[in-house]
Amino acid sequence: MMISWMREGTLDFAIALVSKHTGTTDLSVTKLHACGPVVVCRRGHPKAHGKSLAELADCAWIATRSPNLTDDPQSHRLNDLFRNHRLKPPKIVATVEGLFESLHLVSETDCLSPEASVVTKRGPFARVLTTIDVRERAGEQQVCVLQRAAAPLTPAAQELATMIASYTRTVRARNRHA
Repeated sequence: MMISWMREGTLDFAIALVSKHTGTTDLSVTKLHACGPVVVCRRGHPKAHGKSLAELADCAWIATRSPNLTDDPQSHRLNDLFRNHRLKPPKIVATVEGLFESLHLVSETDCLSPEASVVTKRGPFARVLTTIDVRERAGEQQVCVLQRAAAPLTPAAQELATMIASYTRTVRARNRHA
């Protein structure tokens, strides 16, 4: 959704997950870091100790639509994850547009969702979420700063985008040496 808002001119830039399937030919992309999604659940979830996606197949899942891949509401990374590991499609109870909605639903229910592991370590949901360490892994994605290639950012937006990129690199460097 953020990418389409950027293309429409509603957003100046976005920090977003970009996979090899994300169409970015009309965008300027600044890679910040790699991100391999993990299965996220609320702390105390009854299947928190599961070891495979097959063990979690009967759980309720929250999906986030993949940006600009297709208008098909069933096209998202969760179905792709199960399909890539030759499993039946998961039981998706909601498909949301963004991370905040997904994390809120997961933190308040027994639903699961594939998300960046950092949400269980930092930020407003870190105290209530944990990961389920399953064998199967989702394809790696990149966290990127995206902006329209044909339209320069305003000075204020450029300064903010630069500050976010700089902060991210600083934190990642600090964490590598810790």
